[in-house]
Amino acid sequence: MTGRPTTSHGEHQAIIDAIAARDGDRAERLARAHIREALRCRLKLLQKQ
Repeated sequence: MTGRPTTSHGEHQAIIDAIAARDGDRAERLARAHIREALRCRLKLLQKQ
C-alpha cells in the first residue's frame, strides 16, 4: 500500500475536476475506478495479515 495516499489524492482531484467541468460520466467512471482500486489495495493488505 506504499504510495496509496498520494495516488488516492490524485484520484480524488481528478474526480473533483470532472465534477467542476460538469462531466458526470467522467466523474462516475473515475469514482468507480477509485473505489475498485481502494478495495483491491485493502484486500491485498488483509491477505498479508
